[in-house]
Amino acid sequence: MKLGKLKALAKERLPGKWIFFLNVLRTLAKGHSAFIPFKATYNEDGLACSKNTPFLEDARFVAAYGNAVGKHLYVDANVRWRCHVACWAGSMAMQLEGDFVECGVNKGFLSHILMDYLDFDRSGRLFYLVDTYQGFDGRYLSATERSRLVDYASATESDKPWEMGMYEPCYEAVVNAFAGFKGARIVKGAVPDVLPEVQAEKIAYLSIDMNCVAPEIAAIEHFWPKMAQGGVVLLDDYAWPGHEEQLAAMDAFAQRAGTKILCLPTGQGLLIKH
Repeated sequence: MKLGKLKALAKERLPGKWIFFLNVLRTLAKGHSAFIPFKATYNEDGLACSKNTPFLEDARFVAAYGNAVGKHLYVDANVRWRCHVACWAGSMAMQLEGDFVECGVNKGFLSHILMDYLDFDRSGRLFYLVDTYQGFDGRYLSATERSRLVDYASATESDKPWEMGMYEPCYEAVVNAFAGFKGARIVKGAVPDVLPEVQAEKIAYLSIDMNCVAPEIAAIEHFWPKMAQGGVVLLDDYAWPGHEEQLAAMDAFAQRAGTKILCLPTGQGLLIKH
């Protein structure tokens, strides 16, 4: 009997749990992880693959990443592919006219890597870092987002959504972390309240990572007309589970703007102004 027929017969005769069990045994027999049936070249941040990863050996990237990790700017520093995407986006934006903006900074892990990697100060541009620097502003949370906060407060420690508990007052820490970058402009306050404080006339790079839909849509609607031709918008939360409201709202915005968002396996969304 051919292998294909054997597989079909097994699926027909055996319960699903036994098929899963046999697959696990087969995977273990090959010397791989029970959950990743191949030798992974990358396995972190919810993404495992066997593709080439040259950015992991890029000395400039490794140094910039290590500098940010050394300053303890993130609770989980295993997000290298996401940071690689940001560095690529920033590199493309450096070829355009305009400043950089990040809405949703927290302690500044991503933006610190980006400024370091790009040697940003040599460009003479400004990088606006916009955040409350103390977590969510309840005025702008949807009912679903508010319920997630309630769920976080009542959950046991092991069940808490990690991203909901990572925010603490960090303004002074961010000021200190970016003291070495003359192009950094730290804007403290909630979006959309503080958007007028970002005085850039043209924007080449926009990062949005506020974990709630209303401020994110307010930000992209405010900055989109100022985006340079070919400007890059990076949406950190776009494809992550639990952020479906943001995904739907951003897709609706892109449709209104006559464009489309690229969904990345890192969980990010990428949008180019054309």
